Amino acid sequence: MKPSSTLFLLSLLLAACGTRPPKPPECEGPLTPINAPAGAFNSGAAHAPGRGS
Repeated sequence: MKPSSTLFLLSLLLAACGTRPPKPPECEGPLTPINAPAGAFNSGAAHAPGRGS
């Protein structure tokens, strides 16, 4: 193989891997914010317990 064709194939492989979106993990449940209190699934201060009118 010529060096130019090897370089072309390598760049083609890297370009193909870079355009493919990453797969989301299947093992995780619903995501919640790190600082959310236990039982709070809605984000924002309006939904936080103890806040609002």
